Amino acid sequence: MARSARSRTWSSVTLHRPSRLTRQHQRPAETGDQPAAAGPPSSSGRASSTGLASADELVGRTLSWFAVAALAYRVAITPILVAGALGNLRTDIRHSLLAGLAVVLTGDLVLLVGVIMGRFRGLLRSTAFLAVDLAVAAGLNLWATSTLPHGTFLWTGRDIVWGYGLGVISFWTALRGARTGAAILAGGVALHVLMARLNHAVFDFDGRMTFVARIAWLALAFGLALVIVALARQGARAAVGEGLRAGREGERARLLRETHDTVLQTLEAIALRAGADDGMPAERLREIRATALQQATELRAVLREDTARQGGLTGGLHALTEEFLRRGLHTELVTGGLDRDPPPAVAAALIGATREALTNVAKHAGTGRAVVRAVSRPDGVEVIVRDHGRGFDPRAEHHGFGVEQSITSRMHEVGGQAELWSAPGRGTRVKLWGPR
Repeated sequence: MARSARSRTWSSVTLHRPSRLTRQHQRPAETGDQPAAAGPPSSSGRASSTGLASADELVGRTLSWFAVAALAYRVAITPILVAGALGNLRTDIRHSLLAGLAVVLTGDLVLLVGVIMGRFRGLLRSTAFLAVDLAVAAGLNLWATSTLPHGTFLWTGRDIVWGYGLGVISFWTALRGARTGAAILAGGVALHVLMARLNHAVFDFDGRMTFVARIAWLALAFGLALVIVALARQGARAAVGEGLRAGREGERARLLRETHDTVLQTLEAIALRAGADDGMPAERLREIRATALQQATELRAVLREDTARQGGLTGGLHALTEEFLRRGLHTELVTGGLDRDPPPAVAAALIGATREALTNVAKHAGTGRAVVRAVSRPDGVEVIVRDHGRGFDPRAEHHGFGVEQSITSRMHEVGGQAELWSAPGRGTRVKLWGPR
């Protein structure tokens, strides 16, 4: 008889993040208030929920101050060039152009003060404002060129607005990234060619050298911004990594200290209760067993958390394969596609959910083999647990596999998701995903 479509069932749960396994095991570095980024916000909400966005926030703050410096430069450079042209070269500059420059520079000064005070964030992210700013810069350059006598565009000190473009490129490269900066640089080169042609500039040796020097300055502004962006990212990630490492070490020491005290108290309570002479040994035995089981559960959670901190996801999964091998389940672990570990909270959730999935394989699948594969994805880490045992129909068995309580809830706590597929006679696959 042909297999019914009902024999293959997908059960998918996409979840969000509330609290950790036990509230006393939460890490301050991940549950505390995060500072607001001064730059553009992270594009991934999941990353923010796990604490990874702190690196991007530091990068945003660094680049926002670099953008302030670029904005201050373009406010200051044009008056300097104008003063040099008037004082040293005695260039005749039209009063209308000076008035236009004053208006633009006043607007830039207001923008600078607003950015320093934390205002205009929405304006700086606006594509319309980007277009207006570039149009103003291009307009100023064309206007200044139109006031020059024919053939003097490439004379030293004659173009009083070209330095403004350096600040424009640096400013928007820091805010919008390399693609935007490269596009503005290409536009700046095209604009200089156009201005030279409109002015009928003479491309003799001096003229060519002046033209090349101006383009080189534009390219330098773009390259400098790229270097600063790269260094900011590298420095921020190094700082965050070191901070997380120090925080994990301190939290590990605290957890082990609390576990030590709790275990001692529990053992003392068991000893006192076992020595009581109340004539109810069966009741005492039940209480002792319940206390011991509760303490074992809490101790296992702490040790699992510590394993995730020390060995990361790979170390935790290796520990699981050894644990289940002692229970008779041979687990093949594939981690070649895992390029880096997720945050400790996510690693702990993935390890715990994998343990539950393997427990169900050992109990219900009727097979002695399973495969666990961990791979990195652009948005997180994926762990797949696969067996070729007897399988089941997930719609017919809602509580035997323990998915809702033991697996999906763990992934729920870190903003991840769990997906189950199974079919009678075809085995079971559990797919876990956790954010970076």
